[in-house]
Amino acid sequence: MCPPTDELDLPSQGARAVRSGSFGQSSIESGFKIYGVPTVNDNLEFHYDCDFWERKEKLLIRQHTLASGWTIDFLYKNFAIKQTLPIEVKNQMGSGTADEKLAYTVDRLEASGYPVFWLVLSGGGFNPAVVKDADKKIKKLNAKGMVKGRLVYDEKSLLQRAIERLVERNEP
Repeated sequence: MCPPTDELDLPSQGARAVRSGSFGQSSIESGFKIYGVPTVNDNLEFHYDCDFWERKEKLLIRQHTLASGWTIDFLYKNFAIKQTLPIEVKNQMGSGTADEKLAYTVDRLEASGYPVFWLVLSGGGFNPAVVKDADKKIKKLNAKGMVKGRLVYDEKSLLQRAIERLVERNEP
């Protein structure tokens, strides 16, 4: 006999959201690992370009703090060609608050000071109208020519192709 539902130790909405976000971030890390790009934690040494000892590797930096104080999910750096790409990941399995944060996230990515960015959505729980609005907003930014954003949404093969183009061909 099963215990009554009120006696079950079910995770809270917040705990489920954290797990969902972790799943999306793990997908990014795994995708880059396939192409030989290690994931590292943020460190002050990644915030400065040093002419004395030039780095040549490619890194995916986890929880990178921008000059504005905002911490993004990832920062991809190809030191050899001085390419830098902020990546923000939103994962949502069912309806929730991540929908409400998409437009704000696009605004923050635009204001980050980087010429390109990715917004990666996964989980299939996003409201299609909100995703469409975020995509329109990114396309408007791209049309202005000052920032080139990319929305990668809910297709593992699309994410894999995007990572391959970035790492193998240096095309953000």
